Amino acid sequence: MESDSQLCCNWLEKSSSAPDAFKSVIEDILQYGAGFDWSIKVISREENDTANHLVKSEISRKIPFVWVCQE
Repeated sequence: MESDSQLCCNWLEKSSSAPDAFKSVIEDILQYGAGFDWSIKVISREENDTANHLVKSEISRKIPFVWVCQE
């Protein structure tokens, strides 16, 4: 998983550190990812054009989604 948020990556590495409001989402991500070989790394927006484009396009979704990318 790639993210430009060090804080969110920290929550995924240690779910007990996540705020209560996000714990259920973090646990869902970890449960979903349990069946995969995956890792977490922080990549700045400048280095990740796709993530940067999505942020700048101000996409808003009522239903959360998980983007799974296999290399």
